[in-house]
Amino acid sequence: SCVAEPSIAQSCRVRIAGLTAQPHLNGQLGIVREWDDAEARWRVRMDDGSGKMLRPTNLELVDELPTVAPTPSAVGNSSGPLSLSVGMRIEVTGLEARPELNGQRGELVEWVESEERWRVRMDDGSGKFLKQSSIKAVISEKGFGILPTRATSDSCVAEPSIAQS
Repeated sequence: SCVAEPSIAQSCRVRIAGLTAQPHLNGQLGIVREWDDAEARWRVRMDDGSGKMLRPTNLELVDELPTVAPTPSAVGNSSGPLSLSVGMRIEVTGLEARPELNGQRGELVEWVESEERWRVRMDDGSGKFLKQSSIKAVISEKGFGILPTRATSDSCVAEPSIAQS
């Protein structure tokens, strides 16, 4: 079979579908990271922070943004008019105890309600728990981006498409 158009590409928002060995994963959402030629699968970063390698036939493009966590009102500190959400690119700001982290960037993995903090995967690969007041959304020249490479859903329609044999 072949992949239905539009093609899945790096930075696309996808939903797992059609898995039979692990059906509990069906319906979960994530962001496509890269194609692995050796495995003939897409590497996908799931909203829960886990990573999966999936065949194109088990991914559906979705035209929605990651789930918005209830943090700005729950914490009482809004970083501006933009609500923070899973998958969003952020920059650390205003830390006094660890000033060396200020200016570093990462991606929001999840809101941990019990800690009132974001779990963040930093660009250097480390993980941090950060207060809402210590992070700000990264704004690219293309606008508010979930990822710096994704400005519109049109960027998910990319050639070449991956053909299945």
